[in-house]
Amino acid sequence: MRKKRFLTYEEQIVFLKEKKDLEIRDAEYAKKILFKIGYFPLINGYKEAFKDSDSKRFQKGVSFEDIYALYQFDNDLRGIFMKYILVVERNVKSSLSYQFCQIYGDMQEDYLDDSHYDCTGKKKFIVKNMLKIMEGQIRKDSDYTYIRHYIENTAMYHYGYC
Repeated sequence: MRKKRFLTYEEQIVFLKEKKDLEIRDAEYAKKILFKIGYFPLINGYKEAFKDSDSKRFQKGVSFEDIYALYQFDNDLRGIFMKYILVVERNVKSSLSYQFCQIYGDMQEDYLDDSHYDCTGKKKFIVKNMLKIMEGQIRKDSDYTYIRHYIENTAMYHYGYC
């Protein structure tokens, strides 16, 4: 594997222009963007859409600004998806918690009781780790206000796992 040498921002710009045929209209602007994002996430992350597959250079007329525009679009789209993924995650957590509590109860010992989980086969290891993590979160100095409130207002129990 060929080791790539360090290139300054100026050298990166020259490399992109001369070796990869990327149009760079404003070198200072490109330098600021490379400083902010980095070469790898920007260029390597988005070059495939703009590369000439035969020459491994950029297609004629492709500019640094084109790559940055795609990066920005992807970043904005990721932000939108993340926002709604978090909403879905919160809804799924709420639904699972509701269903679990309806069936098994809402006390700490109910969550930590391994008989309330499927511990067969490979799931045994997963359940054991999950319960260990849950028990680790249940401490008086927890970062979570609702956990500290629960601890201060109820009795604590510890159970074995699967």
